[in-house]
Amino acid sequence: MPDSATEVSAARLRAPPVLEVVRQHALGLLLTGAPLHESIAQLVEVDAVLTGLLLRLIRCPLYEGADARGIDVANALLRVGRPALVHAVTYLPGLPGHQAREDVESACGDWVHGVAVAAAARWLATSEQYEDAQEAYTAGLLHDLGGRCYHVAPCDAAAAAERLTERWHLGARTALVARVHEVVCDGTPAAVVGEGGGDLDERSRRLVGIVQRACRIAVALGYSARSCAGDSEIRAVAREAAEPVTLEVAHASALLGLDSGASEDFARVLANEEVRLGELGHERRPLGATAAVLAEAHRRVVGSRRLGSVADIVGRGLLAIREGLELDRVILLEPHPTEPFRLHGRAASDPSDLTYAGGVRGVAFELDGGSVLQQALERGRAVVGNCDEKDALVKRQLGVESFGGAVLRAGGKPMGLVIADRFFSGEPVRTEDVRHLEMLCDALGLVLDNKVLDLEGRKLRTLAEKDELTGLSNRRSLVSTLHTEMERARRFENALSVVMLYVDHFKRWNDVHGHQVGDMVLQSVAQLILACSREIDHCGRYGGEEFLIVLPETSVQHAVLYAERLRVTLEGHGADMFTSYSETPLTVSLGVTAMRAGDDIDTLIRRADTAMYAAKEHGRNRVCVETVQPLDVDGDRL
Repeated sequence: MPDSATEVSAARLRAPPVLEVVRQHALGLLLTGAPLHESIAQLVEVDAVLTGLLLRLIRCPLYEGADARGIDVANALLRVGRPALVHAVTYLPGLPGHQAREDVESACGDWVHGVAVAAAARWLATSEQYEDAQEAYTAGLLHDLGGRCYHVAPCDAAAAAERLTERWHLGARTALVARVHEVVCDGTPAAVVGEGGGDLDERSRRLVGIVQRACRIAVALGYSARSCAGDSEIRAVAREAAEPVTLEVAHASALLGLDSGASEDFARVLANEEVRLGELGHERRPLGATAAVLAEAHRRVVGSRRLGSVADIVGRGLLAIREGLELDRVILLEPHPTEPFRLHGRAASDPSDLTYAGGVRGVAFELDGGSVLQQALERGRAVVGNCDEKDALVKRQLGVESFGGAVLRAGGKPMGLVIADRFFSGEPVRTEDVRHLEMLCDALGLVLDNKVLDLEGRKLRTLAEKDELTGLSNRRSLVSTLHTEMERARRFENALSVVMLYVDHFKRWNDVHGHQVGDMVLQSVAQLILACSREIDHCGRYGGEEFLIVLPETSVQHAVLYAERLRVTLEGHGADMFTSYSETPLTVSLGVTAMRAGDDIDTLIRRADTAMYAAKEHGRNRVCVETVQPLDVDGDRL
């Protein structure tokens, strides 16, 4: 039998084997939509492997639940979410195929034994007023982790337990019980199995003792296990504990939908069902992308170019990469703005409902010369991180045995580093996976290049067409729009009117209050023009304090009504501003005209400009139409 943790690691013992009976029942509940806080929670609480899985997921250092030691199973399930749970349960290791009947019976006996020990431990903890009866139950359920791994590959139980207690993020005392169970059963006193052979603290000593006596109670009641022998001295206590233990075992049988009759027959009935399912065959295919799936993932990445923003493209691209390569998490890291040897999260694709500690931006990894993250950035090549020495910190934070990394380039330079793992399934990331990851990251980088160029082009077009101060169309753009509207009006014989607006005494705003206030006045006028206009109208800054409004499908009479409404609105705004700027009232003069046969742009604008000057000459704060008599402030002819 192997005697080192190295061989345990080489065997890739991710967890003890889950019984196929348990897996199929759990998947049935998950896929049929059973409430996560009811049926699934009860099943998790009686199965050591599901309990360990949930602890590993909820307490991963990457997530907020990493320090949530007291969270109950129901809330933990809700945090993880159904899609991630289905994936994780599907890829839990099972019993090796073609096992002998006696090996299946041994594994099922261990399962029933664990339930009985957990129930006895909770009963003892309650009877002896131990601080946390649920902690005793969990410790009892998980007390034989290392021994259960023997069903996957022969291994040293203590080394396997050491590996799993760290991987599953067990509480300190629960982990202690799993690590020392074998040696205490062999006769080592519980009081001297502390760190370095020192004494245990009082609470840990009590918990170890409770679980050891619970193990003997289970044996005395007929729930045997290969790791503990019976003890005649505990039979009296076992008789008292018989009822709660039997009820718990019967409850576990009912959760699996098995009619075991007498509780002592449960292990046999469970073994029969396990053998039946084993004969049916439930092989899980290896994770990874086929050529067809890879091509579809590439198509989805390239298709993200239709999205409107870089953030949307990155999000859709990471999702396509994760799903296409059958990865569990894909995270885009970028250089920290102030710390050159640190990467922090920018975006992530994660199928679970777990929340990253500090959000995605809170994800951070340190760089050093030996890590594969540093090598990937320096060499620009995809890497696999699976070295215990160089990548230990990253692996511990991700909660995985291996991960992949590939550089994402955009604009000819690295945008960041994409790291990917199979955290939920626990499966490794292989060299083939990172080659595919690199290919899809290159495709995503090209999409981002094109989007950046497109956005830059739009920005330049906006700068060419918009007035920088007001955000309205500039003179050149507005004249081009007026030309288009005039052609359309002629083609469809529609009316077309224009309004020229002038801000009265605008120079006084600059002279009295300064140019910043003057700019604020122009911006306010622009916003009010927009507010009074329709979607089909076109507004722009014609020059200085003059604005031009093009009104398609509008007669001169309706244009006058529009201009008057705009004048009143601006006058009201000026009255509000007068409280802060008392020396400078805000009013506007407006000139209105409509397109005539034979008009060109110059003649149309010239008439509107003439009407606007007429409004100024007749006292300002009024509307005039071409060269006819202007309207007074109440809309009547002078």
